[in-house]
Amino acid sequence: LGVEEQFYFLWPLILYQIYKFKNRNTLAFIIICIIGVVSLLLNYLYFIINPETIAASVLYKATDFLADVGKNTYFYLTPFRVFEFAIGAVLAQEPPRFNNRIDNFVARLFYLLNKPITINFLSILGMGLIVYSVFTFDQRTLFPFHNALLPCAGTALLIFTKHNSIVAKMISNKILIQVGSMSYSLYLVHWPIIVFYKNIKRTRIHSTDIIAILAIMFILSYISYQYVEKRFRRAKFKKSRSKDIKFM
Repeated sequence: LGVEEQFYFLWPLILYQIYKFKNRNTLAFIIICIIGVVSLLLNYLYFIINPETIAASVLYKATDFLADVGKNTYFYLTPFRVFEFAIGAVLAQEPPRFNNRIDNFVARLFYLLNKPITINFLSILGMGLIVYSVFTFDQRTLFPFHNALLPCAGTALLIFTKHNSIVAKMISNKILIQVGSMSYSLYLVHWPIIVFYKNIKRTRIHSTDIIAILAIMFILSYISYQYVEKRFRRAKFKKSRSKDIKFM
């Protein structure tokens, strides 16, 4: 969440500067791509090159503060995660304009991608990438690194295909929509529940414990969603208070 907050704080400032220019969509697209590629390269510099070799280089001396942190720490460092956000940022941008030949090619490509058979294929592929990541990634998986491209690309494909795909129809039932609505509350309560449950139990977690944890999580998140989130969204504030909230 801290990485997201850093990105969402910096990215609007970058967009604000970009949108002062004439060809802002094209410029934004190019800058997003450059930032994403540089971020991914940082992962390769750290994970591929031996840290002992880097230690003798100017690069590593210039970033000496990285010497004492482990690989897991990079999960929480924004420069190593920006390429993931860049995928979503590109998806949110209007198509860039370069010249007639490239623009015509992009238009034909989007026409083909929006055909029903292509939409369904891309949505199934996207869901497949996400499911593969969920069931194959473990503590030995280097992350973010290039492994992060799989779930990010899968999510991007699902967003791109929107509600027109076969997968969208499968996951658009009321139960999953309700879980999605409660997702932020689930995010907030899940870890404290797991930590306190383990401290109270003080023994190995079994399948029955997992069921109990899930039940507690969903009950508390439902209460939080119904009586905190929804009330706060619908609340009417005084004019001065409303300005404070908008500023925040």
